[in-house]
Amino acid sequence: MIHIATVHYQTPKWVEIQYRYLQKNLNDFRLYGFFDKSLDRNIADKYYFASFTDVRRHDQKLDLLADIICHSAQSVNDIIIFLDSDAFPVAPVDKYIRTKLSAYPLIAIRRDEDNGAMHPHPAFCATQIKTWLALQSSWQLGPTGAIHQHTGNPHMDTGGALLESLKSHHVSWYAMLRTNKNEIDSLFFGFYDSVIYHHGNGGGWSNAFLSGEERTALEQKIRTRLFYFLERVCLVGTDKLLRLTNGLRDRFSPLALRNKELKRSNTKKVDWVFQIILDDISCEKFPLLEAEGSRLRAYSDPVQLP
Repeated sequence: MIHIATVHYQTPKWVEIQYRYLQKNLNDFRLYGFFDKSLDRNIADKYYFASFTDVRRHDQKLDLLADIICHSAQSVNDIIIFLDSDAFPVAPVDKYIRTKLSAYPLIAIRRDEDNGAMHPHPAFCATQIKTWLALQSSWQLGPTGAIHQHTGNPHMDTGGALLESLKSHHVSWYAMLRTNKNEIDSLFFGFYDSVIYHHGNGGGWSNAFLSGEERTALEQKIRTRLFYFLERVCLVGTDKLLRLTNGLRDRFSPLALRNKELKRSNTKKVDWVFQIILDDISCEKFPLLEAEGSRLRAYSDPVQLP
């Protein structure tokens, strides 16, 4: 039996899509999910377990689902899969998962494209229940192996603690890497080992659109401009300081302005690709996007994608 833990945040739009692809490409599975309390309870009618409890942190939701799966599964040899709301298999994966897990205790997406992050990503991670229990780990934040180029500090993210646990137990794991041949975006719309798709924008927008070098250069300009304004004003109270710095950031920060520009552009891309996924009821046309994006031109292309 395969037990799938997923978290749907802010929007229910991926629930049916994810289930459609799972049903087509995976056999004998149970779904366990966390949903926003504001969402309609009926969206979870295909789930073996569903909770609308107000738990804020994504890693805590995944850990709670893992505990429920470990206690409800009939065998520790059962497989547990952690899956982002906007991730799903685009090809039959039963044999793939079992073959990989016969050689590696754990397999997961590794997003090298995200500034060289080296941790197992919760977009897709699979292991046996007995391995998860033996690792005594969680999805808490931890060092990803990447370094912030603008601060020199270790990058922390969901899955970092799992990476540390794998290291401490001397466990080798299989990293599923991006296999896109038709790149629309360097971070979004990722295919991994040509079997798992991750949209990258399931629950809302991330501000991490910029490369490390571009972010460093822009933050130098931010500091210069903030110092210029702050040294000319008299501040009374931290609330006024907060309002002032936030206002200056939104108005003058090259970083904030650049992120706004990229968000507008990426919104068009995200909407375009999502519409392809939504319209592909047969789950057959969309996987062509990995290598043959030109064959999807029948769809409206508002951003003149290459």
